[in-house]
Amino acid sequence: MITIADDRVLQVRLADQDAFWTNPSATDWNLGGDRLWLGPERDWFYSTGGLADHVVPASMAPGTDRVLTHRLTGDKTSVSITRDIQILEDTPTRAVYETRTTVTVHSGRPVDAWSIVSVPLGGLLELPLSGPLDYRDYLTPRRVEMSDKVLRLHLTGDVMTKIGILPTSIGGPLTYTANGLRIERTFPVFPDAVYCDLPIGATGQGDAIQVFEDDGHYGGYAELEHHSPAATVDHPMTDICRTTVATL
Repeated sequence: MITIADDRVLQVRLADQDAFWTNPSATDWNLGGDRLWLGPERDWFYSTGGLADHVVPASMAPGTDRVLTHRLTGDKTSVSITRDIQILEDTPTRAVYETRTTVTVHSGRPVDAWSIVSVPLGGLLELPLSGPLDYRDYLTPRRVEMSDKVLRLHLTGDVMTKIGILPTSIGGPLTYTANGLRIERTFPVFPDAVYCDLPIGATGQGDAIQVFEDDGHYGGYAELEHHSPAATVDHPMTDICRTTVATL
């Protein structure tokens, strides 16, 4: 069963198992589920770069029109968001839905659609690669496993980690298997487009996929994240993501 609340898919439940991590007692941003934020994170969330300085701004809340404030410079970026969630299949053993998100920048800096789904720890993430793995660590460096051109990560949450993967490395959909359920996220990746989400101080091409592990600081979960290419003034960007959850 698919449960939708505001502009997020809050939960998918199959065979008496929840596919997503949620926090029913949350009174802030940390509800979990499948949500939309706007990148780049370093522009809107940080002023110095330390975890203690990380703040989820009010402009990340659901809404059609938003004004983003750069944490370092204070300059404003005006954007409009359209987000449509369509249920394609909803049976006891399989659920499929599609999110279509368009970001339009009216003034200011580049902005991307940053799609995040919170999942329970203890599962296996797999990502087919198109070639050599080009990734970066945002937090504590972690060891990655790769064989047969597939990146594999066991997301245990023992340490808080986050990695970002460049679009030139991605060769297929992102999947996560835990608690007898398999989540597959399929979305377009454009190796020649400009992605704008980067670590603080980094330059060059941004990430198309990011994977975060929480060590309990925020409640204990992992995040499967992807970014659209950057939208700029007069150049809107649409991200289409199909999520399939199925029993094993």
